[in-house]
Amino acid sequence: MDAIMSVETEYARGKAAHRRRLADLPYPEKVRIVVELQKIAAPILKARGVTAIPWCLTTPDGERNVRQD
Repeated sequence: MDAIMSVETEYARGKAAHRRRLADLPYPEKVRIVVELQKIAAPILKARGVTAIPWCLTTPDGERNVRQD
């Protein structure tokens, strides 16, 4: 029984540490992650008949970071 509780505790600590690392990311990195998730979700939503357009980001030199489909 102790092994199960140890694994659960280790899992919970790892989950908390992962969430802390994500929370500590700078906002531009968080937004980049959101855009990547939007790109993943867009085809799934399209198959369901929902129009989803991922955000378009610009690079620091002003060029548009546009998805090429």
